[in-house]
Amino acid sequence: MKYTPAPWIIKHEFNIVSQTGRLVAGCGGHQQNFNEDDNRNENMANAQLISASPDMYEALKNMINIFDRGLLIDSFGRRICDEAIAALNKADGKKSKD
Repeated sequence: MKYTPAPWIIKHEFNIVSQTGRLVAGCGGHQQNFNEDDNRNENMANAQLISASPDMYEALKNMINIFDRGLLIDSFGRRICDEAIAALNKADGKKSKD
């Protein structure tokens, strides 16, 4: 899969756009958030999380590469790496190995 290149930027509190201005995602909007602080705050938090996705994806890939080079050798490191692999597989649209 090919993703919209990072960075992803938040515009107008709820829209996530690429560096070129292409809409990546929307998290609610004016009508949904008008006078509803809880909804507004949650949608803003969702936008923050989504905008960080490309960075988190790359960080997980880098962590797995470190593990594959034998730098994380204990069972805790293996469990964390397995969780990272599962997250990357989910982002890539691959089925989990449950």
